[in-house]
Amino acid sequence: MNQDLVGAKRQATDTRDASELDAWTQRLGELGIAIEERKVWDRGGISLYFRDPDQHLLELATPGVWSIY
Repeated sequence: MNQDLVGAKRQATDTRDASELDAWTQRLGELGIAIEERKVWDRGGISLYFRDPDQHLLELATPGVWSIY
């Protein structure tokens, strides 16, 4: 992971599939929230990273990001 994405607190939330991430990307853009990184992992999962107003790093992830998910 990009070291610039390390935050004081980090929260990951799962999504059903990549189409759900597309909807999140659009909605976050409408709210003026920058996407810091969209990462495709070796297992085929995708993570979307952005920050909340307190600068905590948030991650939305599809299945295939972790070996257990």
